Amino acid sequence: MERKMSKTMELKKYKLGEIAEIIPGYAFKSTDFGSGNNIAIKIKDISPYSVDVNSADRVSYSPNEKFKVIYGDYVMAMTGATIGKVGRILSHEDNLYINQRVCKFVAKENICNKDYLFYILNTNNFKQFVYNNIDSKAAQPNIGHPTLYKYDILLPDLISQQRIASILSSIDEKITLNRAINQNLATPDHSLVMVEVRRAA
Repeated sequence: MERKMSKTMELKKYKLGEIAEIIPGYAFKSTDFGSGNNIAIKIKDISPYSVDVNSADRVSYSPNEKFKVIYGDYVMAMTGATIGKVGRILSHEDNLYINQRVCKFVAKENICNKDYLFYILNTNNFKQFVYNNIDSKAAQPNIGHPTLYKYDILLPDLISQQRIASILSSIDEKITLNRAINQNLATPDHSLVMVEVRRAA
């Protein structure tokens, strides 16, 4: 008689700084804004899960390539009332740069799947970490990338990460399609899926 063996997903604990690089945005000068061929991504352009480049400000200066973002990259607000919100670049334009107080995440893809990390950063658990670890006690809340690097993440193997990210991406695509039909649909809560990963530990 064949015996079926149940396999439990193994998780390994990392600090965010071990699996990704965080690059804070470039400090454009006020004289850079108003015209030019480049686009500066500001906090105002980030909405949960996406970035609106259509209303973003134009800049005339071209900073270092490390500040550039392309389709599929994701960025986070590092200050203000909406601190911690994360959005993905869905534009194919090649002239997008992050402004100061916006950061981008670059996953170390030999350890962490890029899409999987995006969903980790959109969980309530990560948002709560941001709120609980604000660096500045001034009226305007701020958080720096050295603090973000301390966030604990439980990762399954890369194949499992890719599978989970693919499932979540498929759900997002269906929700986006349905939202185009019905604007009143609820925003997806990726925490519900990610918590199942933690339960497997």
